[in-house]
Formats: sequence, C-alpha cells, structure tokens
Amino acid sequence: MRSYVAFTGKDKYLSIFVNDSNEKIREIVAHQGRDEDLDILVHDPDWKVRAIVAECGRDKDLDILVKDKVASVRKAVAKQGRDRDLDVLVHDKIVSVRRGVAIFGRDKDLDILVHDKAISVRQSVAKHGRPKDLEILIKDDHVSVSYPAHIRYWKQQDDY
Repeated sequence: MRSYVAFTGKDKYLSIFVNDSNEKIREIVAHQGRDEDLDILVHDPDWKVRAIVAECGRDKDLDILVKDKVASVRKAVAKQGRDRDLDVLVHDKIVSVRRGVAIFGRDKDLDILVHDKAISVRQSVAKHGRPKDLEILIKDDHVSVSYPAHIRYWKQQDDY
C-alpha cells in the first residue's frame, strides 16, 4: 500500500516516505526526482537508491556519487556522460565502470581504454570506437575483441 501511495508523487506523502525504512519505498521516492528528497537520498545507505539519484543527473549529486564506494553507483554516474565525471571514471578500478565510459566515445578516453587490460573494456571500444581504435584492436590477442573490431572496421570502410 505504501508503494502505491509513494507512486502518486504527492508532496505530503513523499516528505514522509523519503525516510521510510523500506529501501523499495525510498527508490520510488528517488524516481520522483524532487530536489528536497534527492538532497537526502544522495546519502542513502542503499546503493540502489543512490544509483537512482545519480540517474536524476543533478550536478551536486554527481559530484558526490562519482566517488561512491559501490561500482554500480559510479556506473550510473558514468551513464550521465558528464565530462568531469568521465575524466575520473576512465581510470576506475572496476571494469564495468570503464566500459560505461567507453560508450561515450570521447577521444581522450578511447586513447586510454583501447589499451585496457580488461577484454570487455576493449570490446566496448571495438563497438564504440574510432577507426584508429579499430586498427589497433583488429590485432588484439583475443578473438572476442579482434573479430568484432575487424567486422566493424571493414564495415566502416564500405561506408566511405
């Protein structure tokens, strides 16, 4: 019943549910995106709530959450594509976060990630990278990187 009431998005209920003991209720409140709730939920103990706050894309929340201890929250920050966050997250120790950075295809990130030690990061570069990245990745030792890079490289050549 509380979740239904929270879904209504009425201010008088959200103000109560922002401090609910059930994280699912707080997730619903975060999805509503009210500034006064996000100001509280950015520090929520549940990582899923913080990830939803990141998805709302407020700069002041992203400034905090880019340094979150949970990789899934940092990945949600990366999805926002904010340059100053990507500058930090391109060097993240967690592979899924670096893959999230590769998707944006910024030149300075791809210059780093094309040589990443993680196969899945190089696969993301092969999928989202530039022709010069593909020229490097077609020579990759792992076929799961080199084959898609090779296909995409030749497909791009046909487009020109």
